[in-house]
Amino acid sequence: MIDRESPPPLDLLVLDLGKGRDREELQLPFSPVCVCVWELTGELALSVRPDGARIPVHEGDSIGFDPQSSYRIWKLYATNDPQPGKYAKLLITNPPIEVKRG
Repeated sequence: MIDRESPPPLDLLVLDLGKGRDREELQLPFSPVCVCVWELTGELALSVRPDGARIPVHEGDSIGFDPQSSYRIWKLYATNDPQPGKYAKLLITNPPIEVKRG
C-alpha cells in the first residue's frame, strides 16, 4: 500500500538552458538523496548553497546526499550561460534507488 504522506520516490526537473542563470534557486519538491543529471545538452553548474562552490555537471553525473544526515537539501542553485535550444533533465530520487541510463 502507498503511504500518501511519504515523499514521492522520484521526480524530474527540466531546465531550459536558453535562459542564463547565476546561482538561480531551484526549489525541489522533496529533500533528495540523489540528484542525477539524466540528460544534458549544454553546460550547467550546480551548487547546494547560494554561496557554495559551483560544480560543473555532465550527463550521467550524480550528486549524492547522506540519508542518515540531519542536514536536508531542499534547494539547488543553478548557473549557466544562455544556450538557446539546450536543456537539462535532473532526476531527483528519495529514497536512494539505482538509476542507470541505457
